[in-house]
Amino acid sequence: MTKSTILIIFISIVLISCNKNEKQIETNNSKNYMTDNNFKKIINEIVTSDTFENPKNWETRGLNPSNRKVITLLRKSTNNFLGELEKIYYSNESSEIKLKQISNMVDELPWD
Repeated sequence: MTKSTILIIFISIVLISCNKNEKQIETNNSKNYMTDNNFKKIINEIVTSDTFENPKNWETRGLNPSNRKVITLLRKSTNNFLGELEKIYYSNESSEIKLKQISNMVDELPWD
């Protein structure tokens, strides 16, 4: 698969996993801010989900379930990504630096 196809699949999985949590965002001064508790809850729900492991999740998206090796790689990559995302979220860096760090993380995902 190409790098962009895997990125689209990865982002879709994360968005699908987060879809039910969209009401957990607070409005503050006309901007949306996520509370630390909501962020931690969403990360935990994604980490503990069976998105990759449950064949029905693949079939719902019109895909054949991947083999165990691929599922293990997807789970490990997702959990590592979310762990790093959490570190960035809680850091004291500016939004611009955080965005750059996240962009670099995406570029470093195991695309092959």
